[in-house]
Amino acid sequence: MGSTKGIIIVLGSPNDAEGRLSSIALERCEQALVEYRKHPDFRILPTGGWGEHFNTTVKPHGDYVRQELVRRGVCDSVFLLRIPLIVITCSGDCDQGFH
Repeated sequence: MGSTKGIIIVLGSPNDAEGRLSSIALERCEQALVEYRKHPDFRILPTGGWGEHFNTTVKPHGDYVRQELVRRGVCDSVFLLRIPLIVITCSGDCDQGFH
């Protein structure tokens, strides 16, 4: 794979207790695949971790997204895995902290 021209970020969404992706997650995987086919020099960053209301498995949600995209034909070397991110979830005077 050549140099990275850009990154396709797949935002996290729910999966069930067995790691099966929700319809929203599957739609995001489909769109990521569409974008990757348009931009084969881009890398893919699947996001999503753990949470009581969206993923109670032992693996982060992003791992399930990666598995689904590999199943659909994306080469494993395309992925940026477990990159630390800071996500801002509020604006202005925010005392909520990070999620």
